[in-house]
Amino acid sequence: MKAVNEVKPINVLARFIAAWIREHGEDAAPFDSFEALRAEPIEQKDVERWILNCNYTYYRLGDTLFGHDLIPAGGDEAVELFALLDANIKSIRDSNPLNLRSKQPDAILGELGKDWPPYCKRSRNNISKLSPRLQELVRCLAPGNPGLAPVVQDFVRELAGEVRFYRNLGGRAADAPIAKRCRDLLPIWCAKGINPLYTLLLWENEQAVSALADQLAQAFAANGYPSFDGGSKHDAYCGVVRAAQRLYLAELDEADGKDARQLSIERIAGLLDEGFFSLEHPSPVPGLPVWLPGKALLIWNTVICSIAGPREAIRPTGPIRTATTLEPAKPPTMVQSVYGEALLRRCLRSGVRELAGTVDLSAQEPEGTLPLSGDGEGRRLWRVIGGVFDERARVPDVLEPVSQDVPQHFLSTARIDDRGNQIEGIGDSRYHVLLSLVPDGSAWTIEARDLGSKNGTYITRQRDGRTHVFVLASRDGASADAWALRTGTDVDHVSVHDTVLLERGDAIQLCGSRFELL
Repeated sequence: MKAVNEVKPINVLARFIAAWIREHGEDAAPFDSFEALRAEPIEQKDVERWILNCNYTYYRLGDTLFGHDLIPAGGDEAVELFALLDANIKSIRDSNPLNLRSKQPDAILGELGKDWPPYCKRSRNNISKLSPRLQELVRCLAPGNPGLAPVVQDFVRELAGEVRFYRNLGGRAADAPIAKRCRDLLPIWCAKGINPLYTLLLWENEQAVSALADQLAQAFAANGYPSFDGGSKHDAYCGVVRAAQRLYLAELDEADGKDARQLSIERIAGLLDEGFFSLEHPSPVPGLPVWLPGKALLIWNTVICSIAGPREAIRPTGPIRTATTLEPAKPPTMVQSVYGEALLRRCLRSGVRELAGTVDLSAQEPEGTLPLSGDGEGRRLWRVIGGVFDERARVPDVLEPVSQDVPQHFLSTARIDDRGNQIEGIGDSRYHVLLSLVPDGSAWTIEARDLGSKNGTYITRQRDGRTHVFVLASRDGASADAWALRTGTDVDHVSVHDTVLLERGDAIQLCGSRFELL
């Protein structure tokens, strides 16, 4: 890209957000942030600090006090509190310029990487100086706020867990590209609302987001950024941003009331990890708000791309519901077949997707399958999925008639790293789940059956804006109520079955592995 003096996309973004907040006043947000109580207007420098996350501790403490109603709505007490927070907790003071306009794109990306994650090497958030500053804050304000001291103590304990999490993440991803770290952290911070950037009502305003996308596209062109689709213009980038917002708004309309802000950073990260969430293939995660995938994609495509460039934009996967594509609601069904070619894809924890098998369901005898001997229903064996194949281990009864053919159809989930540690398939049973083909007129459909696994198998399916969980009966024997608790799903949307006929888009969740049918 050209090294020019044009206004950088990051400056365009920060200027746009600051102006939008000033224009909309109290109706704009940051609506769930303590900074909404400040007397001073939000300026471009404030937004830049939100984006770079260089005052993480300041935001987290301020929102903690805000959540406990310990920040006065105005007057001298509020002025004193903000002055103490600014003086003692902020890592980058308002008087310290970030000079983003004068920096080249690579240098701006480096600035972003300093606190994604915070508390690691080069981070501007310094935990070593925090304790005496918090003590000073409590000493000055405790007489008028008797509830302050215990809240600050709880905050210190919570922050200690966050510091450990970020340092572990920073250690594992020390050599990872900044964009990779951002992909890991952005969904967590969207769910937690860690600073005002993530709670802006701007993200719900279609006209504003469309105008922002246009302005960023113009800035990309002026600064010589390669386009999203390799063309000469940035129209495709604008389309990706608008598609991400439509996904967010559609999910927001189906909001289930879940609020992740009370969960710890570590717990949110754990839920995302258990759900094998990735921005490249976002899907709702049990226990977290249904709008999270769309919001994370929208903020990625605007905020992160304003620094990393439009080539890093991510197009939402799956159909986007619009006024022309909405259909009447249908009740969940277990009998919709998958016609034509079907793809089984494995979702690794790293976010990588691997093709695990294909089958032509329109063929008279699909290649790579064989009859399940003795099965009066005409089923055909396609895949046996489990931890590690052991030729000495007894096969489940349903596979006994074709035991000699199981090795050719076995799909191992275990993966070992170069240090000899298992990193995939942890907890999967040796024989975990069977995928077979069932006759469906002149074609076939795919049936899933648990093979008596220890930890169970379940299928997640998106229907009517909700996640439905179909549990395969297993040795576990747990009820729908128990599975509802495990998956963070409303029990009304959880059911237990001996077998499930799969549909495109279904996710097959083992204990330590996840697959999807496309």
